[in-house]
Amino acid sequence: MIRLDSLCQRRCAYVAPDARALLVAFADTVEGEQRAGGSLAHVTGYASKSAEQAARIAAVLTLWQDLHAPLVALQAMGWGIALAQFYLSEAVGAVRQMRTSLRYPCPTC
Repeated sequence: MIRLDSLCQRRCAYVAPDARALLVAFADTVEGEQRAGGSLAHVTGYASKSAEQAARIAAVLTLWQDLHAPLVALQAMGWGIALAQFYLSEAVGAVRQMRTSLRYPCPTC
């Protein structure tokens, strides 16, 4: 029988220095695009969390590959950032679609 208390213990996810540098660069880029007139100015609520999301995704992918991995490597952080960028682009598209729909309501609805 598997004891759930042994599976649910928290532990820290350490990040390799090169992976951390990549994450910081991503966070800085996203933060810069949230300024007035930036490409993410209309989704700041979501965009401001994307670096954290990328880090969590990278940690999950790391542990999926090796449950006892000592740290999040550069490759996993790259994957996490790529997925976070995808989700961010989906949020941008959804807001754009919503704004278009509100501007041009369906005449038959």
